Amino acid sequence: MHHYSFDNFPFRFTSPQKNGGFGTFETMATEYLKSRYYHLPERKRRQILLKKIWGGKAGSIWHQEIKPLYNKNKLFMKTREPLLQFILSLPKSKYNGLIELGCGNGWFLNLLSERLPFLHKFIGLDVNQKTVRLAQTRYQTNHRLTFLTTDLNAYAKTHTLKKKVLVSCFVLEYFSTQELVRLCHLLKQHRPLSLAFIERVRQDSLKTKRSQAIGDFSFSHNYPEIFKDCGLTKLKLKRSRIPDDSDFINFVGLLMIE
Repeated sequence: MHHYSFDNFPFRFTSPQKNGGFGTFETMATEYLKSRYYHLPERKRRQILLKKIWGGKAGSIWHQEIKPLYNKNKLFMKTREPLLQFILSLPKSKYNGLIELGCGNGWFLNLLSERLPFLHKFIGLDVNQKTVRLAQTRYQTNHRLTFLTTDLNAYAKTHTLKKKVLVSCFVLEYFSTQELVRLCHLLKQHRPLSLAFIERVRQDSLKTKRSQAIGDFSFSHNYPEIFKDCGLTKLKLKRSRIPDDSDFINFVGLLMIE
């Protein structure tokens, strides 16, 4: 019998079933683990996320699967253009570098370097070593880009975040509420800096301060309320509709920490 655990996630699907389904048992096992994830202690969840999911085989597969989106620049940029406009609205004197959290294959970081020609330092952080190596190879001629296999907490222990723009595209949703609060405290220690982000949010979760588990190891957060509770109130925010999905919206935001 196959052993289903986070150690061998994601599972290799079996042949089609008689009812036309595909890998039914593996699909059930996947959903079981995703549900189990939310009941684990926070430290264990973070360990699994960094080492088994995004930092492991699942993360590599994910970045391979979304490659077609990067080849359709208009489709990919449609959700990110408002975020870019927020960054461009910052006075140039406010920052001297940019750090992308969960940079993946480096496509967006490279584009940011093209749209922000006056900046000389762009750092991409990702916990998946294979994906980082691919980004390093792909953009080796762009000497303004640096890709590192690490997360922000580890990076901030040896580098300053002062006068940096931190960029998150659908990364903060993998933080628990407590982790998001700790991130706010970390940013306050390195002020001044800015956080530009785009994250999906369940519309009904905006009626409460409590974050909601929304599957796939992620959470829907009421970002304005969490930031406010941490004493961070200088926030520009835009709500963006997600086509064919009335339950969720995208929050595009710029948080300035001075």
